[in-house]
Amino acid sequence: MARVSEQVKTTHTKRQIRGALARLLLLAFLAVAIPVPIMSALGFGSAGAFVGLAGLAAVVATLSIDLRGGLIAAVALGGGAIFLTLSSGVWWLAATVMAVIALGFGLSARRGWQSAFLFVPIALGFIASDAAKTLETFALPALILGVSFFVWGCAAAGVTHLFFRKAVMPKTEPVSGRVVIGYVGTLAVAAFISQGAAVALDLGHTGGWLVMTPFIVIQPHVHDGWRKALLRAGGTVVGFAFVIGVAAFVTVSAILYSIAIISFTAAMYGMFRRWNYFVYAALMTPAIVILEGAGSSLTQTAEYRLEATLGGVGISLVAMAFLIGVGRVFPAKDHA
Repeated sequence: MARVSEQVKTTHTKRQIRGALARLLLLAFLAVAIPVPIMSALGFGSAGAFVGLAGLAAVVATLSIDLRGGLIAAVALGGGAIFLTLSSGVWWLAATVMAVIALGFGLSARRGWQSAFLFVPIALGFIASDAAKTLETFALPALILGVSFFVWGCAAAGVTHLFFRKAVMPKTEPVSGRVVIGYVGTLAVAAFISQGAAVALDLGHTGGWLVMTPFIVIQPHVHDGWRKALLRAGGTVVGFAFVIGVAAFVTVSAILYSIAIISFTAAMYGMFRRWNYFVYAALMTPAIVILEGAGSSLTQTAEYRLEATLGGVGISLVAMAFLIGVGRVFPAKDHA
């Protein structure tokens, strides 16, 4: 009898987990998808995709911290979008703004919040590189984009809080002050270089991928950063190969978008369940490439994604190696 009760309890727990994951995936998908038709109807076209990323950033922050985390993310997203749009015409100014964003993001590691806020710089990374070209660099469009980021971020955080009253994602350990100094320095250098290159070379959307990579790859503890750099590079290569194969045999748009949605859902599931990052990168790459390249050229979009990712990984590795060399990163014996 006790064995039966234990089995029922275990089954119930598994059902609860599956239900929670289903809600998580649905929230993530809706946060990204809903702004696209709304912004298009308002006449801002591709800006909807960036607003969707802002919503996803707020969802992840709320799930990782609480409603407070989601609202903090919304404020950072709104302000960052305004300043990056206004600075997008001058490479060094855009690079400086992104370095300041990297500073704030890096300091969040002092409380162990860097994973919670990861999608904030990812969403902002595309603004100066790509979205600003659509909205121009005038004050009014900048304000519209900033308000859109803030409002949708708040809405996504609020809805997420209704479904999950407490944080459900695994906690990240707070980082010591000395480690944070090295982490912030590495991020700021890499962010300045990548954003400056993206604007100066007029890389467009590819520049957004270049800018976001250091925020993903660089970690508070440098040995973790080197490992994640290799995992991201390897996963992207595998995802690139998959897309090339799909492009050679599949031409029907409905099938392509189905593959992309399945791949995106699997990637988000893997993120919530903390799968190996190699697998996440391998799944997310075809999802992003197909969604963005299905209407033009999958092969070319995949090539841009691969080049930007490997370039961002290279910048990250150089930044980490440089700061280790000058003694600004934590001692190797510190494995906290």
